Amino acid sequence: MLSCVGEARIGQLIVWINGINVFKVLSNVSYYANDAFTSIYLFHAQMKALFPEYSTLLESLMQEQIIWGADEYGVGEVNNGGLAVELPIYKKINADNVPINVCSDATYGEQNKLGNSQFVKLAISQAGSYQISLIKSGGDKVISKPEFLVYLKGEQIIYAENSINDEVSISVDLSNGNYVIEVFDYNNYDNENTDAKNVTCFDVRLAAN
Repeated sequence: MLSCVGEARIGQLIVWINGINVFKVLSNVSYYANDAFTSIYLFHAQMKALFPEYSTLLESLMQEQIIWGADEYGVGEVNNGGLAVELPIYKKINADNVPINVCSDATYGEQNKLGNSQFVKLAISQAGSYQISLIKSGGDKVISKPEFLVYLKGEQIIYAENSINDEVSISVDLSNGNYVIEVFDYNNYDNENTDAKNVTCFDVRLAAN
């Protein structure tokens, strides 16, 4: 799963950093089993950790490509690709029933386009049953179909399918760990009615049952 900058950037860096054992990065468990999604940010963070002597070079190469994220989650990124909803790359939610608002944007098209989905970080310190809910709050005045996926170390473990317009909610059992929730409007994700270009926003809540 890639963020607002993708595989092409990784390829460029691999070519430019000639002579460094890139395979050592890609085959390291801290890379392929990381809590964050595979992206240029994760590659950069792992490369710096394994080859600190190249940190200055790596920073220069990243900045030449207008990439500013400092760690595997892209913290500090200022390049939003033209969509304000994209930053921060990973939003954060706590298990306190306090909502955060995230938006699904189809400005650049549908199905795996920038803005279709938003990533939300979730750290669970106490295993148990939790309620995750999305309710439409903001954006264009259209009917939405909010859905979400939950990932643990890059593996999808939950899919919350929409059955009621403008909202979705499920109860899930979560163990201790760092999760990523991918939030999206299915109408911006299904590659149908691609001329709509709608933006729909949702209040996302997480609460212990």
